Amino acid sequence: MNISMESVPKISDNVKARKETFGLLLVSKRTPILALNEDSMEIWNHFDGVKSVEEIAQEINSELETDLAETAETVKCFVESCFELGLIELS
Repeated sequence: MNISMESVPKISDNVKARKETFGLLLVSKRTPILALNEDSMEIWNHFDGVKSVEEIAQEINSELETDLAETAETVKCFVESCFELGLIELS
Protein backbone atom coordinates (compact mmCIF):
# COMPACT_ATOMS: atom_id res chain seq x y z
CA MET A 1 0.00 0.00 0.00
CA ASN A 2 1.19 3.48 -0.81
CA ILE A 3 1.21 5.56 2.38
CA SER A 4 0.33 9.19 1.74
CA MET A 5 0.38 12.23 3.99
CA GLU A 6 -3.44 12.02 4.00
CA SER A 7 -3.46 8.44 5.32
CA VAL A 8 -5.03 8.09 8.77
CA PRO A 9 -3.38 5.46 11.01
CA LYS A 10 -5.42 3.58 13.61
CA ILE A 11 -3.99 0.99 15.99
CA SER A 12 -5.23 -2.51 15.14
CA ASP A 13 -7.54 -4.13 17.66
CA ASN A 14 -5.20 -7.05 18.33
CA VAL A 15 -2.29 -4.84 19.46
CA LYS A 16 -1.55 -4.33 23.13
CA ALA A 17 0.86 -1.67 24.42
CA ARG A 18 2.57 -1.26 27.77
CA LYS A 19 4.59 1.77 28.82
CA GLU A 20 8.09 1.03 30.12
CA THR A 21 10.96 3.21 31.35
CA PHE A 22 12.66 3.05 27.93
CA GLY A 23 9.50 3.66 25.90
CA LEU A 24 6.74 1.24 24.92
CA LEU A 25 6.34 -2.53 24.47
CA LEU A 26 3.97 -3.69 21.72
CA VAL A 27 2.50 -7.16 21.44
CA SER A 28 0.22 -8.56 18.76
CA LYS A 29 -0.80 -12.00 17.53
CA ARG A 30 1.03 -11.35 14.27
CA THR A 31 4.39 -10.02 15.47
CA PRO A 32 6.87 -10.73 18.25
CA ILE A 33 7.21 -8.30 21.13
CA LEU A 34 8.49 -4.96 19.85
CA ALA A 35 10.17 -2.25 21.90
CA LEU A 36 9.69 1.37 20.87
CA ASN A 37 12.01 4.11 22.03
CA GLU A 38 10.58 7.41 23.27
CA ASP A 39 10.64 9.02 19.81
CA SER A 40 8.68 6.16 18.23
CA MET A 41 6.35 6.07 21.23
CA GLU A 42 5.57 9.76 20.67
CA ILE A 43 4.44 9.02 17.11
CA TRP A 44 2.55 5.88 18.19
CA ASN A 45 0.60 7.86 20.77
CA HIS A 46 -0.84 10.03 17.97
CA PHE A 47 -2.40 7.05 16.12
CA ASP A 48 -6.01 7.76 17.00
CA GLY A 49 -7.80 6.93 13.75
CA VAL A 50 -8.66 10.62 13.28
CA LYS A 51 -5.42 12.49 12.51
CA SER A 52 -3.63 12.04 9.19
CA VAL A 53 0.10 11.42 8.84
CA GLU A 54 0.49 15.10 7.96
CA GLU A 55 -1.46 16.26 11.03
CA ILE A 56 0.58 13.98 13.30
CA ALA A 57 3.81 15.37 11.85
CA GLN A 58 2.59 18.93 12.38
CA GLU A 59 1.64 18.24 16.01
CA ILE A 60 4.96 16.59 16.78
CA ASN A 61 6.82 19.34 14.96
CA SER A 62 5.11 22.04 17.01
CA GLU A 63 5.93 20.21 20.25
CA LEU A 64 9.59 19.64 19.38
CA GLU A 65 10.21 22.64 17.11
CA THR A 66 12.07 20.58 14.51
CA ASP A 67 12.17 20.73 10.72
CA LEU A 68 8.67 19.90 9.44
CA ALA A 69 9.84 18.08 6.30
CA GLU A 70 12.18 15.88 8.33
CA THR A 71 9.49 15.18 10.93
CA ALA A 72 6.95 14.33 8.22
CA GLU A 73 9.34 11.87 6.58
CA THR A 74 10.10 10.22 9.93
CA VAL A 75 6.39 9.86 10.73
CA LYS A 76 5.63 8.50 7.26
CA CYS A 77 8.42 5.90 7.50
CA PHE A 78 7.23 4.81 10.94
CA VAL A 79 3.65 4.51 9.67
CA GLU A 80 4.85 2.36 6.75
CA SER A 81 6.76 0.05 9.12
CA CYS A 82 3.81 -0.29 11.49
CA PHE A 83 1.44 -1.01 8.61
CA GLU A 84 3.74 -3.67 7.14
CA LEU A 85 3.89 -5.36 10.56
CA GLY A 86 0.10 -5.31 10.87
CA LEU A 87 0.16 -3.04 13.92
CA ILE A 88 -2.06 -0.37 12.36
CA GLU A 89 -4.83 0.01 9.84
CA LEU A 90 -5.07 2.93 7.42
CA SER A 91 -8.00 4.87 6.10
